[in-house]
Amino acid sequence: HEPVDTGTVEAGKVTFPGGRPEDIPVGRIVRPGLLVGDGFPKSDRPCKDRCRIRNANQPERLSFIVAEVDPPEVTRANDPAMRLYGNPDHECPHEAISVAGVAHFEVARNHVHHSIKEGIDVKEISRHGVVHHNHVHDMGRQGLYVDAWFGHLFDVEFSHNRVHDCEWGLALSVEGKGSMLSGVRIHHNLLYRNRGSGIYFGTWGGDGPRSDIRITNNTIVGNGDIGHWAGPTGSIDMKSANTRDVLIARNICLDGAAFDLATFIDPAAEPDRFAALNIRIEDNLLGPFRDETDYPSPYNRVHATEGLRPVRGDPKFADPSNGDFHPLSGSAAITEAQPGYLGAIRPRDTDSGSEPATGG
Repeated sequence: HEPVDTGTVEAGKVTFPGGRPEDIPVGRIVRPGLLVGDGFPKSDRPCKDRCRIRNANQPERLSFIVAEVDPPEVTRANDPAMRLYGNPDHECPHEAISVAGVAHFEVARNHVHHSIKEGIDVKEISRHGVVHHNHVHDMGRQGLYVDAWFGHLFDVEFSHNRVHDCEWGLALSVEGKGSMLSGVRIHHNLLYRNRGSGIYFGTWGGDGPRSDIRITNNTIVGNGDIGHWAGPTGSIDMKSANTRDVLIARNICLDGAAFDLATFIDPAAEPDRFAALNIRIEDNLLGPFRDETDYPSPYNRVHATEGLRPVRGDPKFADPSNGDFHPLSGSAAITEAQPGYLGAIRPRDTDSGSEPATGG
């Protein structure tokens, strides 16, 4: 189907302008939004107020429709009360926006909020895609999620997203047994005021291997809780020990409740393990060193670390209480090395009226 200006999905049909109904194809893509009416919370049908992206029957092609709506908004997703059959005590199976086994995709400029489960979830064996300039907040679980099932999930980018007031900011997991995750790039995202950690390497499910992960130029501020149900949480939280080949660089990590950077490696007991696993942590702007990790947790313990060449100083954010994290003149986030700043957002003095660095 060719893109259309608008459309309402209802009960397995999509009505295009002019009233012409069409069957909904298996593949659907949301960019910048899909208006979903009362439907069915099943794998091939839309659920009310929830947008899904599913793989078509051909492994390297996506058959899709695009319904552009204004605003591109997804809310109240995954309420069990939406079930037309089945046990309403059981959660709906997918997320506010789900990318499940899709190749070559883009999820952009959506407003996702106040829903029961995850916000935007790239999962199963999805590959070759980008999730960018989305605003996700007030979710019951993680705002952004990448989670491998049924095989290899790879080559996925999360950039220029704004996530706040969720259970976790962004989580990386390999829940499916026999699965793996690689080639994930996380950059220029703004993650703040989430109840758990800003970026979290989860141990859920099968806790399979993940590698070739690059976390660069993100601003991660005011996340976590020492008494969180998952144990102490903070800014970047590498909980899973089934992880290697990771770069964490040029981020701003501040005011994490229990820590700003923590991994499964105890730097005092096994400092050489970072190099053995090719885990590089360097040139991040951090607050005063904090290690409040020795508290009960249902998962593995983490240990706080500073990495190499930590940067200290006041970032001089413009108005952080109102979500404006632009560094002002004199900020410790302004550097001589390219691109000239740490974190997600370029300094205001050099912004020149360009597009905002993050969604929302």
